[in-house]
Amino acid sequence: MNTPYRTPVPVLLVLFASLLTLAGCGGGSGSGGGEANLTALFQGDYGAARTLGFDALEPSKSASQIVFSGDSAADGVGMVTEAATSNRDGSVNTLVSPFNAPYAVSGARVLEFLNARGTSFGRGGVSADGRIAIVAGTSSTFLNTYIQRSAVLGSPADLSGSFHFVAFARLGSIVTGYTGVAAFDGMGGVTWTRSFANAEGTVVAGTASTGTYDVTADGETTVTIPGSTIRGRMDASGDVMILAGGVVNGDSPFMAVLTPVRATASNADFTGNFFVVGLDWIGTGYRSTSGTLDATAADTVTLAVSRLSFVPATPADPPSPISEDVALGPYGFEVFSNGKLEVSIDGSTYEGALSPSGDVFFLGGPVSGVPAGPAILIGIRR
Repeated sequence: MNTPYRTPVPVLLVLFASLLTLAGCGGGSGSGGGEANLTALFQGDYGAARTLGFDALEPSKSASQIVFSGDSAADGVGMVTEAATSNRDGSVNTLVSPFNAPYAVSGARVLEFLNARGTSFGRGGVSADGRIAIVAGTSSTFLNTYIQRSAVLGSPADLSGSFHFVAFARLGSIVTGYTGVAAFDGMGGVTWTRSFANAEGTVVAGTASTGTYDVTADGETTVTIPGSTIRGRMDASGDVMILAGGVVNGDSPFMAVLTPVRATASNADFTGNFFVVGLDWIGTGYRSTSGTLDATAADTVTLAVSRLSFVPATPADPPSPISEDVALGPYGFEVFSNGKLEVSIDGSTYEGALSPSGDVFFLGGPVSGVPAGPAILIGIRR
């Protein structure tokens, strides 16, 4: 039997990968098994940000990244629809219905997207109040996020202060991840400071750039920085904002997750069980991940995740799907006083932030240690 050819596996997404099985996210629909049906929890109008790693689903297709930014409607009985702007490697299109899918939410708040046969092709979770949902692909490599629309922001004056961020982008042919801090001045100006950039495993110190932003009366926020104009929303609690694009031809496809810099924080704020979804670059293509993470009072995290990638059996062969379930950890973490979060995984450091409520976290990197392709991981409390 031939052993599939593999490039070195980034440990964060190795760490992402077995959560689905332990979280009730195995094969088939998660709403089965006699569990309560909570499909109505995912209901209403949402800002949607989605990234599709489109590298090797067919032998004739070249690596590319597609980012969607727009609005979705979940009807509460099992159908989600969307209108969005797409950016595929800098080519921008406005699409009326780029993503329409049946869905189900189980009693454990596991959210699944279903195909025409009722089989799951994406899994993740919904927050307890239904305001945030996250899903990663199980038959193709994608990462979807949903923030319930609200008027928590209504003008540029409503958005001020500093926010931690992680970003996942494709700059030309290079998949790149960033971590850093964005400072909004309340008057339409933003300073976007990258602490680190990871370009397919090569980590360099980041740079600062200035840009502009606008907020409409219904809360839609648009940020323009060199190389991309990204658009999205902040959730009603002010805990997290997700921006995606670029929405202008020639922009880099780009997705960023932000949360306010905190006045005080500690390791004690990061405890409990979280849904997690992720996307990373593994050298030959993209990989998506979904599952759960447990953060303990011992300042460690453990994960149980499932991941999907497309890997050739040999470098000359067309890619074939590889699905894996793994349990990972324990790994040490540190929450800094400003809310910055670091997780140490097998010699690599991943950096991100914990939201003020402690209900949302995100990680990017690695920013130091063992080289690995860029990754993004988002978690919401179960």
